[in-house]
Amino acid sequence: MGQYNLRFEQEEFTELVRLYSELAKIADRQMNEYQMILDIINTNAVISGELHELALCDAMLKMVRDISREQALEGVRSITVRVGTLSGVVPRFLTDCWVAVTDGTEYDGVPLRVETEAGRARCLDCGAEFVADVEDLSCPDCGGKKLMPLSGRDMTIQEIEAY
Repeated sequence: MGQYNLRFEQEEFTELVRLYSELAKIADRQMNEYQMILDIINTNAVISGELHELALCDAMLKMVRDISREQALEGVRSITVRVGTLSGVVPRFLTDCWVAVTDGTEYDGVPLRVETEAGRARCLDCGAEFVADVEDLSCPDCGGKKLMPLSGRDMTIQEIEAY
């Protein structure tokens, strides 16, 4: 990297220092505002148990942006996701977090539609297959607790309705 010798008149140098100082103050204020917003979102998410869904919505927003760019979509009317009941994702939290994550973006106001898929499991004690109830993860035939999930553990983007 080469060296550069710059010469400024005193007034020019003073103005440059002043502008740089102003720019640093503006950057600090912006960073503080962004940090406050992130802190509020994270605090609310942790209090309400939505931290997992917040991260999922952030990742989903990035995916939708990428798909929109790759497909040269003019705009998005709605997004539909399918959530398995054994995925650990709470649909209501997901829709709340989507609103927060998209606020102020080009996807602000784009509804997120959530469909649920019933989780199925197999009892490792008796071999029965059944729709698993997340409130009571036991085999309805023998009461066994050793279960293997067969379906309903995923969350997938089903549809991006474009215009």
